[in-house]
Amino acid sequence: MYPSNEPDELRLVRAIAWWERHVPPRVSRNARPAKLYRGTLMIHAVTSAWSQEISMLLPGWMQALSRAVPGIDPTKVRIKVGPLPPKPPSKPVPPPIAPLSLTDLPDQVAASLITIADDQVRDAVAKAAAQSLAPRGPRAPTRRTGRG
Repeated sequence: MYPSNEPDELRLVRAIAWWERHVPPRVSRNARPAKLYRGTLMIHAVTSAWSQEISMLLPGWMQALSRAVPGIDPTKVRIKVGPLPPKPPSKPVPPPIAPLSLTDLPDQVAASLITIADDQVRDAVAKAAAQSLAPRGPRAPTRRTGRG
């Protein structure tokens, strides 16, 4: 379920994100936060063995989680054995943008680069210009104001 603006649902999203970043991968493959209701965090584990493992590891994690996600009570945790809920969808990673070659920089940019005396600074500015001026695919048309 995608979270609404309800505080518990937003806290659950933050708790899941914290879990994915801080819990070892072998644990996150077998247990994950599933629900948050009035400060009580429900964690689903795939087997009773994982439930036991989680119960031993939780005290240290819950203190850190409650600091990272205010509103979660570190003493109120329940572990349920059963299938894991699906992970929330992640944002797609955009493909990397290839920078322009230095020979393709606009003449005005190239002329400005020549005026920079320090080689390292000039190289850094040229690299930044090449990256920022690289084509990024189709864009919505921009409105020109007629100023010039």
